[in-house]
Amino acid sequence: MKYRATKSLAPSLISILAGLLIGAVVILMSGENPLLVYYAMIVQPLSNLKNILNVLYVITPLIIVGLAFVIAIKSGMINIGLEGQMLLGAMAGTFVATLFPALPWYIYIPIIMLASMIVGALWALLPGYLKMKFGASEIVTCIMLNYIAEYLINYIISSGLFKHAKIAQRTPYILENAHFISVSEIGSRMDTLAMRGVQLNGMFIIALVLVVLVYILMKKTKMGYKMRAVGQNINATTANRMNSKKIMLIAMGISGGIAGLAATGEVLGTFNGFVEGFSPGYGFAGISVALLGRNHPLGVVLAAIFFGILNQGMIYIGANSSIPRDFVKILQTFIIIFIIISPYVEEKWLEFTKKKSIA
Repeated sequence: MKYRATKSLAPSLISILAGLLIGAVVILMSGENPLLVYYAMIVQPLSNLKNILNVLYVITPLIIVGLAFVIAIKSGMINIGLEGQMLLGAMAGTFVATLFPALPWYIYIPIIMLASMIVGALWALLPGYLKMKFGASEIVTCIMLNYIAEYLINYIISSGLFKHAKIAQRTPYILENAHFISVSEIGSRMDTLAMRGVQLNGMFIIALVLVVLVYILMKKTKMGYKMRAVGQNINATTANRMNSKKIMLIAMGISGGIAGLAATGEVLGTFNGFVEGFSPGYGFAGISVALLGRNHPLGVVLAAIFFGILNQGMIYIGANSSIPRDFVKILQTFIIIFIIISPYVEEKWLEFTKKKSIA
C-alpha cells in the first residue's frame, strides 16, 4: 500500500520539481533571486492565520471542480465543460435564492444547492447524450457549450431578465436567509480586525464533505466500481453485458451536478448574487488540479492547496520582486505539461531499465 501511494505521488512531485526548476531558470534570467521569489510565492501565503484562511477560500471551488472532473474521467468521459456547468449552476442557485424569504436557512440553502446541481447536471448530460447517441466528441461539444453558457448568462443579465435594477453586470441580491456567513463577518461581530477581508465560508466544509462522498462513491459502491470498469475498458464491460453508455451518461450527470455547486460559496457568500466575470476560470483550473492530483479525491485536495498557495503568492511576488504576477500561471502551465507527459516518460524509463537488466 505504501509503495503504491509513493508510486502514485511520484509523477506529481517530479512534475512540481521540474516546473519549479524551469521557473528558477526564468527568474535567474530576469535578474532575480529564485529563493527569494519562491519564498514570497510559497511561504508568505502561509505566514499567518489570515493568509491561510484566504488560501482555503481560494481552493474551495478548485476542489469541487476537480472532483467533478475525476468522476467523469474515471468513467471514460472528458468533461471540460465544467466552467459552463458551474456558471449555469450558479445562476440557477442565485435565482432560487431570491424567491422564498420565509424559508429558514437550513432548509433554503439545501434547496438552492439542489437547484444548482440539477442545472449543472442537465448541462453536462447534453454532451454525454450526444456522444452516446451520435458519437459526437464530448470535448468539442463541451467547449461549445461553455461558450453558449457564458453568452446565455450575459444575455439574461444584460437584457434585464434577471438583473439588478441599479448595478450593471450583476443579478439582484439574494435573500438574507440564503446567505453564507463569512469568516470576515464573524470577525466583525466579534470585533476581531484580524479576520477582516477573509471571505472563507461554509462552502469549504461542504467541499471537504464532497471529497469523502466522491471517495466512497468511487471506491466503496457498486456504481463506482462500474464507472471505473467502464473507464478502464469499455469493450470488456460491454461484452460482459454491462450498459456502458448508461453508466458513462450517469457519470457525466454526477460530474455536472458537482460542478454546478462549485460557485455556491461566491454567489451565496462573497457577492450575494451572480456577478459577471466573477470566475477567473475555476472550471479550467479545476481540471489542472485533478490532473496534478492524479484523479484521486485526496490528491485533488493536495493539488488544490498547492495551486491555491501559488495563486495567493501572486500578491507577494509583485511586492517583493520585479517578476510579473502572471509568472505563477506560467509556472502552473509547466507543471501541468510535465504531469501530462509523465506517463510517456515513465513508459520509456521502464523500457530503458528493462533493456538494461536484460543486457
